[in-house]
Amino acid sequence: MSFDLTNKNIQDTFQNVLQRTGSDNHLYDLEGNKIGDLRISGSLIAQQYIVSSSVTNITTQQLSGSTEFGDSLDDTHLFTGNITASGNISGSGGNILGFNSASFNYITASVIDVDGSTIRMGGEPFTKANIQALKQGKSLKALGPGQVNPDILGGDITASGDIKINGDVLNTETFQMTETSDVINTFNTGSHQTCKYLLQVTSGSFIQSSEMLVMQNSSNAFNTEYAQINSGLNLVDFSSKVNGANIELIGSSSFISCSVKFNRVLI
Repeated sequence: MSFDLTNKNIQDTFQNVLQRTGSDNHLYDLEGNKIGDLRISGSLIAQQYIVSSSVTNITTQQLSGSTEFGDSLDDTHLFTGNITASGNISGSGGNILGFNSASFNYITASVIDVDGSTIRMGGEPFTKANIQALKQGKSLKALGPGQVNPDILGGDITASGDIKINGDVLNTETFQMTETSDVINTFNTGSHQTCKYLLQVTSGSFIQSSEMLVMQNSSNAFNTEYAQINSGLNLVDFSSKVNGANIELIGSSSFISCSVKFNRVLI
């Protein structure tokens, strides 16, 4: 609908003309009525576009192209409700908060999914417990049959080829004897049948070194010690026995100040 004012008398058409008047900068018709709704058929161009804080509902439509808002790292944009993205959500020069915080409780995207203390990447979960395990240098690999601990405990390993381990490897541990007979180490009968120990005993300036194999069939323990060398004095005699669900490596000595250091491999 349009209005042709050609050859019209002013008294007949003035109500169709708008004017801005008064100190409030509002639009009025020529009868003094404030203009409420305003619809235009062309473009609205302004140096500033200000939406009153009283506006609670805005009708949106889907638009193509890129948009950008905010021009400083101290800008804050608040949302109430969910944010859903079919692409990536990325941050540059700042943080995206989502772990048990009030900023985001749930983020859904095609690449990353955050819910509580769990991150999912492509549907694969990565939990807070996983992060703590990695910080401790532990593996996230599932335990194999009969395994209690899949990790290699100790320092660095350097190899030019493959390293294959079947069983449990315990890197160097030290036991200080305080009795003439002490249990140096134990392992469970239900998990392993054979254990190989590399043993070193020190007392003062004396050293004793040997290797020892221990085998068990749940009711009995069998052991053999070999390749023993010492610096002039045999410090400790080693034996083994079944005690409940465990196999015990026992050290016996007349020198209670002996320190026993050992590595073990369980099969």
